[in-house]
Amino acid sequence: DEPTNHLDPGNVKWVIDYLTSLAHVTSIIVSHDIKVLDQVCTHVLQITNMKLKQFKGNLTEVATKYVPELLTYFELKATKFTMRFPTPGNLEGITSKGKHIMKMTNITFTYPGAVKAQLTGVTVRVSLSTRAACIGANGAGKSTMIKLLTGELQPDTGSGEVWKHPNARVAYVAQHAFHHIE
Repeated sequence: DEPTNHLDPGNVKWVIDYLTSLAHVTSIIVSHDIKVLDQVCTHVLQITNMKLKQFKGNLTEVATKYVPELLTYFELKATKFTMRFPTPGNLEGITSKGKHIMKMTNITFTYPGAVKAQLTGVTVRVSLSTRAACIGANGAGKSTMIKLLTGELQPDTGSGEVWKHPNARVAYVAQHAFHHIE
């Protein structure tokens, strides 16, 4: 079930290589990743109206030859799903989009019981014009950095400073949905 979710590209390749190396093993894979399904699958099972249909080929082949609407399962259609966010109001004392509204300076963080720090000497600046991607290998500390910046985690004692504008509203959507309901 979703074997490549939350994996970096190197580990996705490992999963694909592993699954394709299993010559005498049957695998049933649930995934939303078309590229993975195309590389790994030899057959596609479709559940429609409480019935199971089987097709020979990978996802793209089956969609092209037999079930054209199959690929729409993997797309967001603008006519079906529309979201609108209000334009944020001005923050007191912020006169330009380049002025910092959140920052971390020289932060170190160690998870309880860990011997080694997860992050060391991290500095981040966020302004109204910031649009940043946080990338790195699994376990590199991306989510930890975001949790520190949003105040969900606290840095090690004696570490640097974490600050956000007192009127800034910050939302954080975790990669695991259960995180928000626990």
